[in-house]
Amino acid sequence: MRLRPPSAEGPSALQLEGPPALPAEEPPALPPGWPPALLAGSTGPGTSAALRRAGVPADRLVEPEGEVFDSEALWRQLRPLDWQGRRVLVVRGEGGRDWLAEQLRERGATVEFVAAYARRLPRLDAGARAVLDAALAQPRQHLWSLSSSEAVSNLTRLAPQADWREAAAVAPHPRIAAALQRLGFGRVQLAPADASALAAVLGDALHDAVAREGRPIQSAQP
Repeated sequence: MRLRPPSAEGPSALQLEGPPALPAEEPPALPPGWPPALLAGSTGPGTSAALRRAGVPADRLVEPEGEVFDSEALWRQLRPLDWQGRRVLVVRGEGGRDWLAEQLRERGATVEFVAAYARRLPRLDAGARAVLDAALAQPRQHLWSLSSSEAVSNLTRLAPQADWREAAAVAPHPRIAAALQRLGFGRVQLAPADASALAAVLGDALHDAVAREGRPIQSAQP
């Protein structure tokens, strides 16, 4: 797949919401000559890494600062810019949030959307179903890592009768953590969406589980 940078008449900013907006198996190649006035906005490190691999110049990439990755954090970086009369193309999944688009429109930008991927309920094979059943049967021996509110919603559909009071989870954003708490998870911890942070949380959970019951903790992801 190849992405062609817009011409001078094209958008002033390109925002991609989540790594699925770019294909993972073959990162798109960009021809040389990325327009100097074109910004690429990213809501998280996964998307930023994919954009860099695709050839977006580092000085044209705008991303959140800190450990919270969402539209609000990205907007804090974009807000100081002049958006009057600018065009913005948002590449996202079907049914994505409109919050950032509303902020841009209030500042005078024209916003268009491209639905690059669709969210669907996972189809569990025998192995995945066995992991889910084990996590439900022994919640203290498992740690859930959920990276979106949609994943939390999927849990309610995959295990509608589950009792989550003994279950523990990590989430990269307060909104996801709140969804887990509403679902009934007994322990929810915020952790940045990067491998080192998750490894630290898993290490702490492993230590706690061994100290508590003498058995190692397992991990599962919906």
